Amino acid sequence: MQPAHPDGSGGFKAAGDLFIKMVYVVLVPTLFLAIWVFVNNSLAEILNLQGTLPPYLLDSGFRIPGKILLGLLVISGLGIFIWPAYTLHNFMMDERAELNTDLAALAQRMRRLNRKVLEDPSSMSIDDREETLADIDSLQKLYDRSRKAPTWPFDRGIAAKLLATQVIPILTLLRLDGPFATLLGTLAKVFQPN
Repeated sequence: MQPAHPDGSGGFKAAGDLFIKMVYVVLVPTLFLAIWVFVNNSLAEILNLQGTLPPYLLDSGFRIPGKILLGLLVISGLGIFIWPAYTLHNFMMDERAELNTDLAALAQRMRRLNRKVLEDPSSMSIDDREETLADIDSLQKLYDRSRKAPTWPFDRGIAAKLLATQVIPILTLLRLDGPFATLLGTLAKVFQPN
């Protein structure tokens, strides 16, 4: 792990990108099924689609297994992301523990240098004192940069992508798609020819 890596994920952002791309594979059937369950739940009645849809789509015999399958797809999509990310997170936590040991040694060295300067500053030459203070400042910058080591192999952007892939299926499962369906129904009535 590289604490100050520019990707903000300790050098593991590529792994986080791979994890989200693995979720995209499951996303296609998840969204397909979520749309059909959504149409079955809400839109069929609002848009008066009963005559245009196959009858089995409006039957609870389709809806219940569809919701179960949708729930399994959501869980598998989250699992596909979380399992390898959590495994890598554990590795990163071990690396961070080792880094904390190194940082503790670095803090001890800064403390010794500070004590050296503070014990008897008049016995040191100005050049030696400035050199020691410059060493302390340099070590402090290294300490500050290294102690912010990330512990997850992804950044906020990848977390937002994961959330975005799961919003529609979860809202459909929780039947929170009703307000959205009502809005679509209203828009359909507005634009429907008389």
